[in-house]
Amino acid sequence: MLLNSAHNCANAYLRIVMVDLHRIKSKKVKKFLIDNQLIEHNHLKDYRSLCYNTSHASTYSRHFKSFIVKENIEDVWNAYKTINPTEAWNGKMVSFGMGYCKRQNKISYLEDQYTGMEAGQIIFLNLNILGLTNLAVAHEVKEVNEAEKFFKLSYMANGKSEGSQWIRFVSTPEGHTEILHETKYKSGSSFRDKRIYPIFHTKAISEFHNSVRRKINSMK
Repeated sequence: MLLNSAHNCANAYLRIVMVDLHRIKSKKVKKFLIDNQLIEHNHLKDYRSLCYNTSHASTYSRHFKSFIVKENIEDVWNAYKTINPTEAWNGKMVSFGMGYCKRQNKISYLEDQYTGMEAGQIIFLNLNILGLTNLAVAHEVKEVNEAEKFFKLSYMANGKSEGSQWIRFVSTPEGHTEILHETKYKSGSSFRDKRIYPIFHTKAISEFHNSVRRKINSMK
């Protein structure tokens, strides 16, 4: 009986898979994972998002920006769905740290292949703020809506903000694609939400959409 218990404990120990911090470049992302006890697969699987809550709509701020890509909606939609996060988040301000897929219970690093966007994926990013400081943030893909052509992402617990982002794709009369990026968010600081967040969020999402646009142009 004691031998069986010891064997079971040993097997349970062997099943614990840790995040390989050596494969993550961002020091802030590493620190965020350690500080929030997210260095085991099981902990990542239980990591919760803080979505926009319609019951408290008046407590959120709203940010909106649109982008135009001169390609048809199907090609643009497919590019956004399949672009590797290491390409999409690879600018001066925002860079990819690590990914995690809840469905597969799998961690992905910079050099790993990407099979496409799906609900339950968590993306850990490093934000470089004016070259003065770095900040780790995390988003979860909550919905990939093929029929209505939109993504929904939400901020994760223990970050600076909570709320959700919607990225919607609409065909224009010219046959191009308009991308509508809407964010509803809040933090513990009204000053940050009204004065600081919009500036840096605009820069971050513009960098992201420009990266995808470059990817689309390279595929022609």
